[in-house]
Amino acid sequence: ETAVIKPDEAPEKLLLCSAPAKRIYEAFAEQTELSDVLSARSGISGGAFIAAVTELELNGLVTAVPVGRYCKK
Repeated sequence: ETAVIKPDEAPEKLLLCSAPAKRIYEAFAEQTELSDVLSARSGISGGAFIAAVTELELNGLVTAVPVGRYCKK
């Protein structure tokens, strides 16, 4: 079961993340974004993007949703 992160807890969790993960998190303009859009906005691509977005998922800050999108919690 996935833990629900309250909005006021996100910044604290984000402090624990790497710089690339923070850049991706801050690249969200909408609640749900395509991975290509997040990659372009953050300037992070390939394996570095996958590693950073996985870090965000493990910290409960984003969730992968169908068709190559991520949802910010």
